[in-house]
Amino acid sequence: MSALEYIGVAGSAVFTWFVLSEIWKIVYTSFLGHAIGRSVKVKQMGRWAVVTGASDGIGRAYAEAVDCLFDFIFMYIISLVINFK
Repeated sequence: MSALEYIGVAGSAVFTWFVLSEIWKIVYTSFLGHAIGRSVKVKQMGRWAVVTGASDGIGRAYAEAVDCLFDFIFMYIISLVINFK
C-alpha cells in the first residue's frame, strides 16, 4: 500500500468512528438511556437556572435578579467574558 492509501484508510476510519459515536449518542439519549433508567431527571436536581450573556448588560441584571429572588438556586452562567464580577 502506498502512503496515500494509508492516509485514506486512516481518514475513513476516523470519519466512521465520528459518525458511529454521534449515532450512539443519539440512540443512547433518545432510547437506551430511558429504557435502562439512566436518563437525567431534571426535577430531582433541585432548582437551577441557565443564564446566557451574564457578563454584562441585561444578562448580568437578569442573573443578579434571579440570584436575589430565589433562595438555594444553582446558576450556570454562560459568558464570553472570563472576568465575571
